[in-house]
Amino acid sequence: EEKVVVEGFLSRVAGETGLRLVIGRLSNLYGPNQNLRKPQGLISNICASALKKKPIPIFVSLRTVRNYLYCDDAAYRIWSILNNQQIEISGRPEIRLLHSAYDYSVGEILKLCSEIIGIEPLVQYSSRADSSRLSYNTYFSSLKFSEGVEPEVPIAVGILRTFESVLRTYRNGLLIG
Repeated sequence: EEKVVVEGFLSRVAGETGLRLVIGRLSNLYGPNQNLRKPQGLISNICASALKKKPIPIFVSLRTVRNYLYCDDAAYRIWSILNNQQIEISGRPEIRLLHSAYDYSVGEILKLCSEIIGIEPLVQYSSRADSSRLSYNTYFSSLKFSEGVEPEVPIAVGILRTFESVLRTYRNGLLIG
């Protein structure tokens, strides 16, 4: 809701000033060097919990589908948009969906992580106050096919790079919690 408010504010400013505005809506980012002090980032947290041998709390059904975009792919796409001189000057923002070509369920991500890192993550099924409002599917799924998808880092490679980053953090004694 806060992001929609910010988008509205920026749209008004662009309309009043004539600035070109591109709003990028990113799917779930993952990759090396994610801030593990925050309870977000499923893939990073699976890797960290496997190394610490502590359960990872899962608040949604294992069937819940999300779209995971590797951080370098997101950076490349943002850079490409910013370098694109074809962005229309219409007084209205242009909205770009930045996502992977593939969606994965939470169960599939857990299985992939287990296979790639060779450690079976411990899972603690939990609920929270807003669990009933969480969607099983990400909204990118129905919209993304209208846009071209650029080459991307395969999820297995991204998970391995993420694990290697978390492992370095762990070996340096910086994996807190």
